[in-house]
Amino acid sequence: MFHKASVVTALVSSLAVAVSAQADTGFYVGGSVGQTTVKDSQRVSDGESTQTIHFDEDDTSYKIYGGYMFLPFLGVEGGYTNFGNPSKTFRNTAIGNVNAEVEVDGWEAFVVGDLPLGPIDLFAKAGVLSYDIDLKIKAGGNN
Repeated sequence: MFHKASVVTALVSSLAVAVSAQADTGFYVGGSVGQTTVKDSQRVSDGESTQTIHFDEDDTSYKIYGGYMFLPFLGVEGGYTNFGNPSKTFRNTAIGNVNAEVEVDGWEAFVVGDLPLGPIDLFAKAGVLSYDIDLKIKAGGNN
């Protein structure tokens, strides 16, 4: 039901307010909290009828990270991101209620570049996110 596009949606939709303590060089740690949206639509058939299921749910996401700046303009960073557990219950006339829950989380590693420009710093990251998507579906029942 959910595709890799769902993670892209989650990544793009994750709005975070970062809190960090960073010096010119050395270690730093930080965290952020935001909102994740997972969207998908699928046509489901029970043999007699076809139903389109729309999943468009939000949940709170968070991230913790730490890094090391080798030079004032170059460092590395790693962290863990949890995109939350959005869920939704659908009503199917043939089998009753269907509950879908999505769990998305991942580990990340980046190279960080920093360019101080007076009172502000511009920074860029390039790296990878290794993610895991778990879809849990419980079908049946009338509650």
